[in-house]
Amino acid sequence: MAVTGAGGFVGGAVCTVLEAAGHRVVRLARRPIKGHPDAILWDLRREYEGDAPLPVVDAVVHCAAAIATLDLDGTAREANVGGSLRVAAAWPGVPFVHVSSASVYSPSRVARGGHPLREDEATGEGLRDPYSRSKVEAESVLVAEAKKSGRELTVFRASIVYGPGDPLLFPRIHRLRLGRFVLLPGGRRLWSMTPVGLLADIARAGIEHRAPGVRVLNVAEEPPERVCDLFLRLLEEDAGRPLCGIPFPAWPVRVVAWCVEAAWRLFRLRGEPVLNRAAVAYIREERVLDLTALRHFAAP
Repeated sequence: MAVTGAGGFVGGAVCTVLEAAGHRVVRLARRPIKGHPDAILWDLRREYEGDAPLPVVDAVVHCAAAIATLDLDGTAREANVGGSLRVAAAWPGVPFVHVSSASVYSPSRVARGGHPLREDEATGEGLRDPYSRSKVEAESVLVAEAKKSGRELTVFRASIVYGPGDPLLFPRIHRLRLGRFVLLPGGRRLWSMTPVGLLADIARAGIEHRAPGVRVLNVAEEPPERVCDLFLRLLEEDAGRPLCGIPFPAWPVRVVAWCVEAAWRLFRLRGEPVLNRAAVAYIREERVLDLTALRHFAAP
């Protein structure tokens, strides 16, 4: 089977789990993968231009995504929407597992002491950043393609993905640590979190437990956890000792995020800033996922 984004955090974990279960994995990545010289290089923002044709596979796990909340150059939509369609077109008809995101849920539907977010509540309305909008659109075009072609499609919506080897979340929260003290944002807001190992196991199950039609499931661990508690726990595990958490208000962070984002736009800097307004808003919201469908899916 083919795994896109195989050089990344999630894609690499999915490859490891699939191979441990006895599957032969074809790795696809934008850049060479250390230890895997046979990986197929494909920048999903463009059509496949490799010297050799893409191999025949019996399933696809699509993990590749551009995580760009500011997205000054349009990378998010081109990679996440266009790239998803290119991968689907490369292997027509084969079962397709798409790793999506809980960012598809509109802030107006985010639970604040109400019911957890169900899979049918991703309307695409009021999304603040290009990444979230691109993930909603990617889901939409893949569902439309699957219904038209009769392809089996499973969409997994992950929340904050964390775990060993995390190149995105942990390096950022590590900047919150000052010696034995940790500045903790997020207040008492609850989040459904997604360990990378759980997501990889569920992706494998999505391939092995095939079903006709389209399935969409939230993927997270239970129970939900406060964002600040997660940050403190990860930093304490890394430090090997207890740390002292110091809560701080959100408004200074919003001011700093606005300044950083303005500088990025003014000077047309490359890449994504460590902090921007969308990221701050994301942390401040409460986002608890309904996992009823996942429980049924994972039940023996």
